[in-house]
Amino acid sequence: MITSSCAVPAKGERQRAQTLPDPPGYSGPRAHCARCALADQPSSFAPENPCASMVAALLSMQKEGQILPKKESPMMPDVWDAYLMVLDMIDTLRKEKTLGQASIPAGGQLTVALSPAVVPLPMACSSAGAACHAELTVGDLHGQYWDFMNLLSMTGKPSASSPFIFNGDFVDRGSWSIEVILSIFALKLKDPQSVFLNRGNHEMLETNILYGFAGECGAKYDMELFNLFSEAFRNLPLAHLVDGKVLVLHGGLPGPDPRIWMPGQTHDPTDAIPMTVLPTLEEIASVDRYLEITPESYAQSIGPTTPDKEVNDMRKLIDILWGDPRGGDGYGPSYRKGKGVYMFGPDVTTSFCKKNNLQCIIRSHEARTEWSIESAKMSKTVEGRAAGCALRSVIVYPGSLSLALGSDGR
Repeated sequence: MITSSCAVPAKGERQRAQTLPDPPGYSGPRAHCARCALADQPSSFAPENPCASMVAALLSMQKEGQILPKKESPMMPDVWDAYLMVLDMIDTLRKEKTLGQASIPAGGQLTVALSPAVVPLPMACSSAGAACHAELTVGDLHGQYWDFMNLLSMTGKPSASSPFIFNGDFVDRGSWSIEVILSIFALKLKDPQSVFLNRGNHEMLETNILYGFAGECGAKYDMELFNLFSEAFRNLPLAHLVDGKVLVLHGGLPGPDPRIWMPGQTHDPTDAIPMTVLPTLEEIASVDRYLEITPESYAQSIGPTTPDKEVNDMRKLIDILWGDPRGGDGYGPSYRKGKGVYMFGPDVTTSFCKKNNLQCIIRSHEARTEWSIESAKMSKTVEGRAAGCALRSVIVYPGSLSLALGSDGR
């Protein structure tokens, strides 16, 4: 049975997990890692725990077509299984903020990389001889486990010197969503300060039911575990701010306020709703991310300016998860839904960056044959491109992009 959004009492679920039976006839490998006392610890994986072998074993067994059992075996208390792994993730994510913070060491670089290709496009070079640390942003894996494995073979696993941002849409569409999401959760639990997760529009009940993850979870485990995944997804951050200068989110920027919808508006770039007052990063950070967008939410979001925080939070959530850039200024209707999802123009991106003192915005959400650069001028130079070209809204699926921070921190 699929349940709607309601907080899962993690401690009670842990106790119940001990009574669950093992899968009938299961004889595959069990993944091990030293566990803390579940009753007292918010997470079974303290940062200092050496779980590298556990992660390697998990990735290997999944490549052989096996998956973790659902529960911890009472006879093997150090076993790390799917049910308790998701509970650990819920506890971990509940401690994080709606707008997370990530950092790059001085003289390092930020790499935006999408499976399966990793082809860095460095920005203005850091100081000669400076150590270079990579931060990777990975988006739209969509259950493609082999692409994910290919990515890790080229980049290595996340670490303190090479952190990752997974930019949403981990599941659905592909046939190995369980394997992808459990791998990401394992990496996050192993190195919580080196792995950052953003929510995408496929970390929602609506899309998971329509696009395959619910069915896959029911086939490989059961709907109880799917409900726990949904709880974890509702606790995912909506965006990350890198060194106060680069905003990474899955979809789009907040739409118009008042939330106007003009009947008959076309997708012509010249047919637009003018840009309105844009929110601050602080307003985005204050969004109650613990929400589920229902099929009715999109049309219900249309309306006048309101002081109602719940209404405004739902509007921002829809935009952050679903929005896309457009060729002309202002706002226009999206191709994705019949009503209530917007596309935003380059003037919106430029003004938002200026208002919030950002260098650029990095997003995923769209399938492109190569990464693209859109909107106003920026003083940095992208290798192979003309100086002064735009870097405001970067679409990065598939493809990759590296932003290097110079010794001056810019």
